[in-house]
Amino acid sequence: MHLHEIRDLFAVIWLNWFSLMSGGFGVLMTAYGARKSQQPARRIFLVFGLIGIFLALAAAWRDEHRIAQQFDDRARQQEVATLYAPFLKEGQKIAVRWADGILKKDMKIVEEERRASVAWLTKVRSRIEADFGSPLANSFNLGAPQGMPLGFSEPQEHDARLRTLDRMILEMRAGRLPLEIKKQTG
Repeated sequence: MHLHEIRDLFAVIWLNWFSLMSGGFGVLMTAYGARKSQQPARRIFLVFGLIGIFLALAAAWRDEHRIAQQFDDRARQQEVATLYAPFLKEGQKIAVRWADGILKKDMKIVEEERRASVAWLTKVRSRIEADFGSPLANSFNLGAPQGMPLGFSEPQEHDARLRTLDRMILEMRAGRLPLEIKKQTG
């Protein structure tokens, strides 16, 4: 532990203790002291002060624990983002081959890429659901193209999913998509 970390620890404890003692806790201490005698006794102040230090330590630990969890989650999201890059590349290749099949009017290629798109969607959606939960997976699954109702163009819906996945990867890299935490069942 470095000197500046120790200094920061004591500063956080002091701020938590000070806010406890000057807030409702200090009022309780004064009220208790006034009830027992005319002015708060040193012993009452000492007892409440020690309780306040304990509570300040607990509050400092809680705050630091939350910050550490946020940083850990962000690092895990960035790791997960690298796992989604191959999905994006695969989906882009499907889109290119699909468009090529449409331009060449080759229905065999179009049908192959349609099936590949469905398989890709299933694979990516299940991964998103496992990592981020159903709501995000459902929004990815829609693949609504801009300015067009669903069901009119599968290639455009696939393209919309690619754009959604690309935005999601950017959000993961920025640490703004909290990972789903599954409860361990034993």
